[in-house]
Amino acid sequence: MDARIQRLVETHDLKTNKWNMAAQNNVPPFFTYNERVDALMLTIADPKTKKVTHYLDEQVALLYEMDTREIIGIRIEAFGKVFLPKYAGLQEAWRLRDACKLEDLSDLIIALRKQERLVVREISKATQPIVEQAGIKMPVFA
Repeated sequence: MDARIQRLVETHDLKTNKWNMAAQNNVPPFFTYNERVDALMLTIADPKTKKVTHYLDEQVALLYEMDTREIIGIRIEAFGKVFLPKYAGLQEAWRLRDACKLEDLSDLIIALRKQERLVVREISKATQPIVEQAGIKMPVFA
């Protein structure tokens, strides 16, 4: 990680109660991808919620609420260029063209919902070792 980045709190001070509850109740995170900056974000809070970014390495960051220190998301920088090529399962889930046969708009909507869950699961699996190496236990979304 870049030595110039200073963390506001220690990683071990972050809490996982909200993330664990969302995973336990099978409530998938909101999923956003910003193509302009090549960043992907999963969040269990409203995407407009103010959050603090806590980098674990050059690409993966935890997002947390400042007041509660509850982890509410994951952000991945250089998602398409660097992160995605490292994970075959995530690459497969990311490619919509392989997911289904599209004939009309309803097929697209159904395919997007299905693929979004697969992408969330694969991102959870791919980031889990990075998060655990930092001393945080977070479940993989099913």
